[in-house]
Amino acid sequence: EKMNEITKIPEVKKLNLSVIENLRNEKGVGPLSQDSKSVLKIVGTQFNKFLEENNQTISPDSIKEFLSIVKENQAAATYNLKRQELKRLIKEQEEIRKNYLLRTIIDEVFKDVKRINIKQTVTQSDYLTEDKVDKLIGACSKRIGLIVEFLFNTGCRVSEMIGIRLQDMRTNSGVKIQIVGK
Repeated sequence: EKMNEITKIPEVKKLNLSVIENLRNEKGVGPLSQDSKSVLKIVGTQFNKFLEENNQTISPDSIKEFLSIVKENQAAATYNLKRQELKRLIKEQEEIRKNYLLRTIIDEVFKDVKRINIKQTVTQSDYLTEDKVDKLIGACSKRIGLIVEFLFNTGCRVSEMIGIRLQDMRTNSGVKIQIVGK
């Protein structure tokens, strides 16, 4: 109910997309990747267009309405990404970033607008059978074939395989490799 009492965030009529250039990555140690910047620009532009077309300013209601449209017309993963990036963009607006009350309001709005839980089930058609892997290995050069065979037989990720060093291997009765993964 308190959210309805504050219907507009008067300091911010639309998103200032120039804040994207100064944002840091999730760990806060480096600049955003170009892909992340592109996503933020797309989401920000879509939200600004929505505000303009509907003659609205940034408010709890306009945020909820925009996200409900996204939810109806986009895949769940796309909705979740746009929701996350819109929240980030709004909270990075100078007027909001400096105002504790406005940041709290935005947090409350996004608590009300839940993420969609994505249930992923893996079916047999989603993975390669041993026969398909053998055909793939046969179609590759010897080097690439060995890499594919190693990945298939160990279940390693490519990044884990790349990280293997000679000191990680033991050759007592067969070969044992210590894998450092996620």
